[in-house]
Amino acid sequence: MVGRNYGQIKNCYSTVSMSAHSDGEGYSLTASDNENVYNCFYNQNVYRPCYNYISKDYKNPGTMLPSDSMKMRKTFTDAGWDFDGETANGTDDVWRIDSAVNDGYPYLYCESDANPANIDSLPVVKTLATRNIATESASLFGEVLYAGFPEATRYGFVWASSPDPTIGNASKWEQDAPLKPGEYNYDVTGLASNCTYFVRAYAITIFDTTYAGSDTFTTVLKDDVAIKVFPSITTASFQVSFDAIVDDGEVQIFSIDGRVAKRVRFSRTKSIAISVGELSRGKYVVRVKASNSSAVQFVEKL
Repeated sequence: MVGRNYGQIKNCYSTVSMSAHSDGEGYSLTASDNENVYNCFYNQNVYRPCYNYISKDYKNPGTMLPSDSMKMRKTFTDAGWDFDGETANGTDDVWRIDSAVNDGYPYLYCESDANPANIDSLPVVKTLATRNIATESASLFGEVLYAGFPEATRYGFVWASSPDPTIGNASKWEQDAPLKPGEYNYDVTGLASNCTYFVRAYAITIFDTTYAGSDTFTTVLKDDVAIKVFPSITTASFQVSFDAIVDDGEVQIFSIDGRVAKRVRFSRTKSIAISVGELSRGKYVVRVKASNSSAVQFVEKL
């Protein structure tokens, strides 16, 4: 609320409507006959006309916005307001904004320690699209939108081949450092070829862990997967293994005269056990046909 004013009104906002008993109607922001209102906003959802008692007319100083826009950090930083976590508008960190504090409107940074409602203000992180996807590696990207209060001290990524991974049931990378708004990334290796992964960015405070939504990516199918059949001589079974996950394929066992003795289908595996105990004694040809490789090996049945 502003009464008679001969200076500047800068970086202010109003979310209420006011009423007066003399020299004016209801107003929330007004000024003298000099138009000295800069980078100010007022809520159009509760707007009432502003009366300037010097010029005796109604004024609309500042920018009228809906409630949603007045709860967006970008609205104010684009107008030059100095917020924590950015330096383009200064380094004094005058303002903060948090959906859990002050009904989502900006509040003064200096009020943070005095306001218990800020204590459980969790960080906000976002999982960005995965890049540089290869057969066994990928670059994970995330973004910190809000560091929380108190600020998160650890952040990272979790990833797994099943949805909604957490730090308790998935692989993870974690950084022990103060969380600041902006992007961060990590190059993960040791992934399985041709496998779909779910990855989430996260941040940890002394109170809780905040997870972002998932990004999904599939590693590249490895060309010419190596196949190993062992042991070469067995009485009951043998093992077929691959050096990367194979989408689908078939193990075919032929008698020495070319007749099919056994076929076993497989999918999304790195190894499969083949039982041959039911086959009669003799020599057989084992052919392994995979979606991205093939191999032929003799296996002698004793």
